[in-house]
Amino acid sequence: MFEQIGTGAKQEVTNIIDSGGVFGTISSNLETGSSVPAGTEITVYNTAGQELYSYSTIGNFDVDGPKLVSDAPTIVSGTSIDSGVLPFLNHAVYIDYAGDKTYFGPLTT
Repeated sequence: MFEQIGTGAKQEVTNIIDSGGVFGTISSNLETGSSVPAGTEITVYNTAGQELYSYSTIGNFDVDGPKLVSDAPTIVSGTSIDSGVLPFLNHAVYIDYAGDKTYFGPLTT
């Protein structure tokens, strides 16, 4: 898989699909700051270069009260990323455990 931050270069990564309610992780090879700024476009591609999903960070937002939560992924070392919940909120995601495949978007077959 590949991940791209804004208009930067696509970087090869391994991706863990995780709907666990947090906003995932991103490789420090892609974002060198201490956090991902609001308004940053994040795009994930399959190995053939086809876009699987993308989203823009919006910064902090309110979740059930006065606590502000950032929707930006946490920056980690290495080349493994964690999708976080955002692909599940913005796209239809189908996980085929028997076939060991994941589909983003509507199923066509």
